[in-house]
Amino acid sequence: MKLLGRTGLLEISLNPVEAVFETFTITNNAKNSAPGAGLANFIFAYEKVSGTGVTYETISDFGSFENGISFTYKELTDLYAKLSAQMLQDNAFVTYKGKIYISYYMIASNVQDGTPVAFDITVEHSKNDPDPLVTTKELTIKVGSYARLVFDDKEMIGDAYYVARGVSYNLTLEMFGFLESDVSFSIQSKFISLTGGNGKYVLTVSQEPIEYAGNDGYEVEIVTVARKIVDNQQLVIENTMKLYIMEYVFNYNYDEGINEDIVRSMHNGVISVAVGEPFTLELAINSYLEYNPNIPSVVRAVSEFVSSMTNSVNWRAYILDETINIERGRVVRDNAYFYSDGLVVTPIRIYDHTSNIYHFSVEGRYVIRDGGYQFATSATQFANRIYTEFSFDVHNQSTHDSPIPVESYEDLIGMEQDQWYILLRNIEIPDYAYTQAHQMEAFRPLTTAIAGLDGNNYQIIYSGEYVFDTPKVGLFETVNEQTILQN
Repeated sequence: MKLLGRTGLLEISLNPVEAVFETFTITNNAKNSAPGAGLANFIFAYEKVSGTGVTYETISDFGSFENGISFTYKELTDLYAKLSAQMLQDNAFVTYKGKIYISYYMIASNVQDGTPVAFDITVEHSKNDPDPLVTTKELTIKVGSYARLVFDDKEMIGDAYYVARGVSYNLTLEMFGFLESDVSFSIQSKFISLTGGNGKYVLTVSQEPIEYAGNDGYEVEIVTVARKIVDNQQLVIENTMKLYIMEYVFNYNYDEGINEDIVRSMHNGVISVAVGEPFTLELAINSYLEYNPNIPSVVRAVSEFVSSMTNSVNWRAYILDETINIERGRVVRDNAYFYSDGLVVTPIRIYDHTSNIYHFSVEGRYVIRDGGYQFATSATQFANRIYTEFSFDVHNQSTHDSPIPVESYEDLIGMEQDQWYILLRNIEIPDYAYTQAHQMEAFRPLTTAIAGLDGNNYQIIYSGEYVFDTPKVGLFETVNEQTILQN
């Protein structure tokens, strides 16, 4: 048997005994991972008979999983019954006669002519069948013909592409075995136009308002049809691209374990911040949004979506085994790494993000409705998840706006020349007897010409007796004229 090209159709015939089954499964064999071969994408197909002849149609989401297709006999017969009902008005019919059709596409772009590949087919006749029918179809790649449009810079979500009203996109016509003059396009919508040539095309979505009628988006199909004569017979290959027109497109698709940079200042999962510098947690999803900024109603819708997501997502901190909710109206000061007041987080000590002692997360959900996106108040089965985890990398930085924190007596007497500081708690000055008993440096009024000290509404507390070797008593013996002290 030959596998005619990187795209093609398999006809799998089951004898009458096998035709009624519990589960049918087809997957890639291990051979398909070898050099020169390629893993196949499988799509269920069916034979449609009408007055104009026989065609083979595909259903992209029926039974599909990562490495193949699997479905039960009941699911198959229910599907054929549904298709039959839909086709009555077209004087066409479909029926299951023990033949299963599977369309395939070899993913690898460097498949080589003559390379052996294989598909594994399993037919179970009962649940957990101890002796299922298992067969491997040995095939040989013979590079064949295809024609399809692909977006230059857009990925498919599910089985469709999402495009925004009033926006244009670049597409490429990929072909093998056809001339471009053999190819035509069919678009049954006034909202989409396609122009171009020499393999490069521009898809333009109209700015005209669209009634979505409660649907996710406005569905449009572009059918690429390629025709040529082979051995005195006409070969016709069709490829259908499904589009959903939206008011705007949110190009975010959550993948388990992948932390996208969707928080302000986040880069590769890390936010670099100076110790003592307040940092406001904010979503940064604008770069994921695709829309026409010249349509006022769209701009308003985008603004409303971003605002609703920013104000409604859940922020959390994780310190070892403890989870802390960070939310508006709540103050957190019971850990050694940061303070938070609402969504403003202030790191209070130097921290290397690779230490993995603490990190943060943000989570929310949204639904697609009427050509736009809305924050979801609950995790329904239709809600899409937005989630990422990130860490602080906290460094020292001495500026007026980002002073070095002072949290202890040692920090206070260790202040250095020309640096900016801020109190993060009340500091008690130990008396002379205490310093001698605990082998600490005894306090004497400071002479270091610091750039500034912000008391931050905290206090320097003296208690007990002190021994000074200077007649000038106070926190500072001298204050440089340029030093800024404030409380």
